[in-house]
Amino acid sequence: MCASMENIMSVVTIASKDKIEPRPNTFEVIGWDFMVDADLRVWLIECNRSPDLLPTTSVTKSLTADMFTDLAMIFCD
Repeated sequence: MCASMENIMSVVTIASKDKIEPRPNTFEVIGWDFMVDADLRVWLIECNRSPDLLPTTSVTKSLTADMFTDLAMIFCD
């Protein structure tokens, strides 16, 4: 499944690269929403350039905190 998600993200990123203005000295968090069907096929629902990162549930609270921790570790390396 992860390989399918990575492939979809690569295809979408390449297809939309001319639509996104580069901003020097910045980075952007992109939200990717996927669905997995009964046959374990991965489907892209949408991707967002400015995803809502507010922790509105206990699950998203944990995921958001982990994502920010991972982002900081990547940024500081």
